[in-house]
Amino acid sequence: MPRWAWVLVVIAVWIAVWWLTKGKDTLVMAGSDLTPLHTKMAEIANGIGENPAARGLADGINVLVDWLRRLVSLPTPPSPAPTIGWLGVAAIATWIGYAVANWRIALLVAISMVSFGVFGFWQDSIDLLVVTAVSVVFAVVLGFGFGIWIGISDRASRYINRNGRSGQSLTPEEQEKLIDAWAEGGDQGALDY
Repeated sequence: MPRWAWVLVVIAVWIAVWWLTKGKDTLVMAGSDLTPLHTKMAEIANGIGENPAARGLADGINVLVDWLRRLVSLPTPPSPAPTIGWLGVAAIATWIGYAVANWRIALLVAISMVSFGVFGFWQDSIDLLVVTAVSVVFAVVLGFGFGIWIGISDRASRYINRNGRSGQSLTPEEQEKLIDAWAEGGDQGALDY
């Protein structure tokens, strides 16, 4: 069977499954539906939110994100413009693209950054970039810490590997509900601007 025929088979199976289910009973939960697990996770998250150490960590991350946003996307009083501004951020990103890769990547980064400003998405896109950068740095620091701990401790290796595998058996919808429950103890998003 030729390769393109398999694409048609997959599309036909998708259409058949859709025709049979019509979007019903496909493991999608309504936004207001909560299971006992979600309620328990929200209670745990509320308890963590009351912990002064966790609250201090969250406040520190919020201060860092706010400082970076004021640096590159929000006006810094009394000036009506951010400290670096869109042209500076575009130039720095283009330079990083050239330094890390080559002139083609630098050109792609420059066109992307300028298009954010031209189409009016500058603040939203740079806010997303700031939050993503802070999240990546935080995840890398935690990942290195846990990786080293797992490498030197058999007890930590057994515990983290066993509990890490249990989270992989959840559907994406269940994972999203759990993350929402952990983020500020409810269904609202983790970042409310």
